[in-house]
Amino acid sequence: MKTTNNKPLLTLACLVATATALPAAIISTTVFVDDFDTDTSADYILTDTFLTGGSFNVSEGTLNVTSASNNTADVFYDTAIFEIGQTVSVDLSGAKNSYLSVSTTTRAANTGTEDGVRLNWETNGTFQAKNYTNGTASTLGFDGAFDVDASSVTLYLYRASDNVFAAAFDDGSGFTWLNTTGGTEREDFTVGDTGNGALYVGVETYNPGTRNFDNLTLSVPEPSSTALLGLGGLALMLRRKR
Repeated sequence: MKTTNNKPLLTLACLVATATALPAAIISTTVFVDDFDTDTSADYILTDTFLTGGSFNVSEGTLNVTSASNNTADVFYDTAIFEIGQTVSVDLSGAKNSYLSVSTTTRAANTGTEDGVRLNWETNGTFQAKNYTNGTASTLGFDGAFDVDASSVTLYLYRASDNVFAAAFDDGSGFTWLNTTGGTEREDFTVGDTGNGALYVGVETYNPGTRNFDNLTLSVPEPSSTALLGLGGLALMLRRKR
């Protein structure tokens, strides 16, 4: 595999095999993806943000994060930056109480002084966004209509501006914006000052057990809930660019 600065160069080609599984806007404009088919653990930083005992590894095509009892363990990519106008997403399976996180440092905004968002798929199947300003949290609970009892979900965060975000999920039945009304519209929420605008991306788990994450992806522009892009459409788009 071609590398840059000894790190895997992962591009749109990595997504061809799963092109029918993601929204069209994301497929056609991917800027970073780690599908964990190779051991990229050296590119990640583990932090126990509450108590101790966390660990992680990259094996068998997934990033596997284990937390101890009452422990929150996060793993952040050390250079991938979440820019304004981008979407970050990750596939997750295993026990719930799993997060997609973005933070001003390479650790989740939790008990430290970071600003950021922790998008949580909770134990009861609902979703919430924990928004942090200088380490202080405010919680946005989304409508119970989005209660998801599935073996896996894909979580999305869209960065509308420096400190304004929106969240979404896909439980296998299609892309859905999360909001507090149960409707279909995007609902933005705000966190505090995000410093120089650079946000790192990562995942997080809480309480005992191992959660499995795959396809950590950054893409532009804003995701769409319209028709999915098939492989034929992708090939046509690439042909037109020649």
